[in-house]
Amino acid sequence: AKVTGTILDTRYGIKNYGHCYSITPGPTVAHSKTDFYAAIGTGTYTSFLQGLEPGTRYYIRAYGSCGNSVAYGSEISFVTSPAVTP
Repeated sequence: AKVTGTILDTRYGIKNYGHCYSITPGPTVAHSKTDFYAAIGTGTYTSFLQGLEPGTRYYIRAYGSCGNSVAYGSEISFVTSPAVTP
């Protein structure tokens, strides 16, 4: 799955950013995640989520972190396409 996020403000020194995702609501960086280093400044970025199961609802949030501080964006969800039988 392809998802995008936007860094709106870099005044707190974002060092890592990406998307975290889970099959349960409220995903955090402790769950599956994409991880980019050295913030791009403000702007949009894209993550490609890998290893998703067919016919499953996933919850996703963008995040930005600096040290132990993590800020999360709004949560969205989607359902992957069902498995295709040959």
